[in-house]
Amino acid sequence: VTERRFAEPIARTEHVLAVIADLAAEASTMLETRHQGGRRWTARLFRADGHVQPLAIETGKPTRDVPLLMRLFAERIDALADPLDPGFGYDLVR
Repeated sequence: VTERRFAEPIARTEHVLAVIADLAAEASTMLETRHQGGRRWTARLFRADGHVQPLAIETGKPTRDVPLLMRLFAERIDALADPLDPGFGYDLVR
């Protein structure tokens, strides 16, 4: 599990995706040392008001390819019926 906490909550989708990319890179490095990959990747966005927004993606084969994962996360966000509502912002991404 990788996570980032923020003193000032983030609210822009671009910032959220950048943080997810950093966390995916960390997770990918950990998986690489174990010669493993992941098929289900989940990001949880914790809003300052306590609401948690999960974002999950799946791949056909185990992977640790960060650009592929980020494309899938971006597509997932674009496909949401309700766009990401940061409220007062996200203070934790796990």
